Amino acid sequence: QNMARILPLLQNDYAATEKRLMQVDAELANLSIERLKSGADAFCDDFCVALRKAIQGSITAPASLFGETLQQEKTAGGSFSHISNSPMSVSDRTWDRLVGTEVGHASHRLYGGAQYHRTLREFNLATKCMRLPSISEDEIANAAGMGATHDGMNFLHAACVIALEKARRSLEPMLEALQQRVSHVFERLCPVTEYMLLQEFKSKSSSSSSLGSTSRGYDSYATPTSKLSSSSVMDISQ
Repeated sequence: QNMARILPLLQNDYAATEKRLMQVDAELANLSIERLKSGADAFCDDFCVALRKAIQGSITAPASLFGETLQQEKTAGGSFSHISNSPMSVSDRTWDRLVGTEVGHASHRLYGGAQYHRTLREFNLATKCMRLPSISEDEIANAAGMGATHDGMNFLHAACVIALEKARRSLEPMLEALQQRVSHVFERLCPVTEYMLLQEFKSKSSSSSSLGSTSRGYDSYATPTSKLSSSSVMDISQ
């Protein structure tokens, strides 16, 4: 009698164990180098497609979770209007009015390409509103120097020297602020892209196991690239 009750239980355990072993064999088969490379390449393609959509424009990721107003962006990434070596020629009140009319979308929660474009519009406005640097008579006299073939003053050379040096001193802090703001905007793109991929995987009933390691890979690429681009701009400005 006991055997009659125990035998079906053993058979059920055997069937469940055999099914689990088959699943383990299938998972081990998927761990081959070729399949892993193929899966990584496919995920990389999907990530790049979602990233491009976020830059070109998308509403898949909710703005309430991932978007930033202009004030939130300034708090996290820095301001263009309060740079010590690049003062503005307009008052704070006038600056706020110009931001509302020429930059726009200040109160809207933006991310991706829309946020990047708003940042560039504000940077463009800031460069227009920069206070012109003062030039002393001593600087003019030192810039004039003397020519290579005669002892007369080369006023064209002096004007170029003054213009380039004053522009460099004024624009370098502004370019550093731009690099910081743009880096902030693009660092925020990773969670946006991950969210978009997750929604796509859910609609396709696909696995999202690769999402956990994307932020490290994205940061290891985005941060050095941002610094390299900033360095290249500084070299050009010099």
